[in-house]
Amino acid sequence: MIAKGEAASFGQPHSVKSVWTIVRRAIALATTALFGEPKWTNPHALRHIAEKHIRLLNKPDMLESFGTLIGHSKEMGDLYAAQIMTDYELAEKVVDDWWL
Repeated sequence: MIAKGEAASFGQPHSVKSVWTIVRRAIALATTALFGEPKWTNPHALRHIAEKHIRLLNKPDMLESFGTLIGHSKEMGDLYAAQIMTDYELAEKVVDDWWL
């Protein structure tokens, strides 16, 4: 546990809530540094982001094993990927050649 000035908290295990808080803050700080404003997300969303990247790498052999690892069926992964990829493609169109 990251001590909060209290000796009793030092060395204690993290709770689910504290891990979520740490991840959310880290992502917000990183996106603030990159984009000038925080983008809030959570550890659960990172699963979907990882699946999107596996699909972008065109690694179909990894999809089933990764789905098993994160607790998704292939069908559920396909549904999430369709949503995420659509959002990604829309963002990509906006971002590509933005300086032109």
